[in-house]
Amino acid sequence: MMQARKQTLLVAVAMVLTITTAKEQLQRRLQGPDGERGASALEWAIIAAIAVGLAAVVGAKVIAAVNTHSAQIK
Repeated sequence: MMQARKQTLLVAVAMVLTITTAKEQLQRRLQGPDGERGASALEWAIIAAIAVGLAAVVGAKVIAAVNTHSAQIK
């Protein structure tokens, strides 16, 4: 169970770092001359962040389920 928590924490940290980096890049793009391009990039970044979050949750649930039922599999 502790292994699953560590992996979940690692995924959460990676997600926060990815979102932080994407936010900084988007802020630079939004300040550029082409504002519409920056808005489109922001929309895609939000969609990507949601997808990453969902993938992390699903991954954590799968890891927890496998760890919980591993004794039955053996």
